[in-house]
Amino acid sequence: MMAPFEPAPAIVGKERSIKPGCAARKEASLVAISTSVSGALSEMPDGFVKLSESASSGLATTSAASSRLKMGVAVIGAGLLAAGGFVWARRPTTEPLILAEFDRDFVWGIGTAPVHVEDNLDGGWLAFARDGHVKAWEDQPVPEERLRFWTAPETEIDLAVELGLQVFRLGVDWGRLVPDHPAQHGGGGHVQDKGALKRYVQIVRQVRRRGLRVMLTLFHHSLPVWVGEAGGWTNEAVVREFGSFVRDVAAGLGESVDYWLTMNEPMAFALFTYIEGTWPQAFPQSNYLEVVLKALQGDERSVKAAVDNLAGAHNLAYSHIHQVHTLRGWRAPQVGMAARAQILEGKDPWDGPAVMLSREFMDFTITDKIQDRLDFLGLNYYGKEIISGQTIAQPTDVGYSEAGRAIDTEGLYSVLQMFHERYVNKPGATWKRFMVTENGVADATDVLRPAFITEHLAAIAAAVSKGIDVFGYIHWTISDNWEWADGYCPKFGLYSVDRTSPSLTRTARPSATVYADISKSYAVSREQREAAWKVVTAHRGQLRPFCRSEDGKEGLDEPRYNRWFSDNADWRFHEERLAAPHHTPGGIFLQREAAPESRAAAAAPSLPALALGAAALAGAGFAVARALGRRGGR
Repeated sequence: MMAPFEPAPAIVGKERSIKPGCAARKEASLVAISTSVSGALSEMPDGFVKLSESASSGLATTSAASSRLKMGVAVIGAGLLAAGGFVWARRPTTEPLILAEFDRDFVWGIGTAPVHVEDNLDGGWLAFARDGHVKAWEDQPVPEERLRFWTAPETEIDLAVELGLQVFRLGVDWGRLVPDHPAQHGGGGHVQDKGALKRYVQIVRQVRRRGLRVMLTLFHHSLPVWVGEAGGWTNEAVVREFGSFVRDVAAGLGESVDYWLTMNEPMAFALFTYIEGTWPQAFPQSNYLEVVLKALQGDERSVKAAVDNLAGAHNLAYSHIHQVHTLRGWRAPQVGMAARAQILEGKDPWDGPAVMLSREFMDFTITDKIQDRLDFLGLNYYGKEIISGQTIAQPTDVGYSEAGRAIDTEGLYSVLQMFHERYVNKPGATWKRFMVTENGVADATDVLRPAFITEHLAAIAAAVSKGIDVFGYIHWTISDNWEWADGYCPKFGLYSVDRTSPSLTRTARPSATVYADISKSYAVSREQREAAWKVVTAHRGQLRPFCRSEDGKEGLDEPRYNRWFSDNADWRFHEERLAAPHHTPGGIFLQREAAPESRAAAAAPSLPALALGAAALAGAGFAVARALGRRGGR
């Protein structure tokens, strides 16, 4: 009989301030002292003999002097032995005390999105939920109020300050600011609700007054209803309307924004909306071959059109933001995009070809088209998907989030290396910096989250040590919230939320203390790592909540309790495992691919390549994209 789940104990760690490099210098000093004293101690017997013989021959006639000499030698010897014992007690261990250390210009943050946190927000997602397409939503207390960030943003902001963070990531909702078709307001797509823009200005200034930097996302998977009715991103005219919206937001908020994200995971939006049809305002395809054909043709309402328009919208937004900052005399902006980054593996060898094609399609298609218009690139990384035909496999010997995503800490290192090699480590690269703009785990129990944080930060530190410029980490998220089509079932928060309480009371999980300690010290200690992993091993074999269906295709209205924490999964970061290709049988080989020589080459593959790709996609049945499209969330 399986042991019932027991809540994770609090992880207690002393608050410490570790200056960059001080731990390494301390260890070096101890090694030097230990070496010199040990050398002296090894020579001590011969030295004492020689000294005694010399003293006896020179001072034999004075017994009192001889006695004083012997006593002095004894005192000196005792002192040296004591010193040696102290050094031995303080000797360096076989492993350094610090697992991962970060420079003081590394930034720590927390992430949110309007659909997840803003109350009084109408739009496509709310209609989608009311129509019954969002799991774990209708039966939740006050689901439409999310976290009341629109009316009471200070609650989340205060928590970010308590954590000792530097960056608060939030978004502006396009539909809130431009709720009507531009034709109703003289055209142009400009911001229509000036009061809403003013409210965003107030929220952003509140974030800055609390000493936090602002990262602002302009499109985070939420279209105005009128845009969806016009065909969404498959309609080229939407690019121009988005550009007008961005220009107005940049003029209103730009002086207070430290980092811009034009879009969040645009390829994920195209997948869920225009391929699988599991998100609002979608038009799902009827069969696999139709998906393949629409992915290759340039007609309106095709996947290719959506991809091209998303890339074009980013490029236009990048230009507008830079122009506004220049005209206003503001500091040069930092404009990026948050790309979806994940590990895809096939459960069986025959899943491999489809997985590889899907990886290329999902990870690089849009990024290839915008690579010359970036100041940095954000990467959202949650883990690994194990693909089996048209489903997401869930082997029991793998560690999982409660949303059904496999935990793969080495995967974060691998995707950082992969994107670095493709876009930065090449002649003519115009940017070089990365930020991890989302990383987190669905874990209501908080058994996994502390170790999830420490191990992924170890992966980032390893990437930095290899010359990959990662300048920040944004954890997802502060408080449990609405998670896209999965609703309120998956719990990603450092703080739990009592949705039955009038104030939506937040309660800190132990992982909040772990993240706070790390952000304040700029380091992950071995002690923190061991304590976090001890919690994981203590709960092995215990039942835990799981928000994914048995076949991995859908979320659930209520978590099921017929899954348990893996008995043997070890998903700690081990750098030595990176020496081998990071894949399992049927998986993908994460090595450098030939970087595109030009954007034109990347955007216009040869006809034979298109034919081969079409045939391979048709043969694979686009199963991977279909499987991923059923996820509906993180």
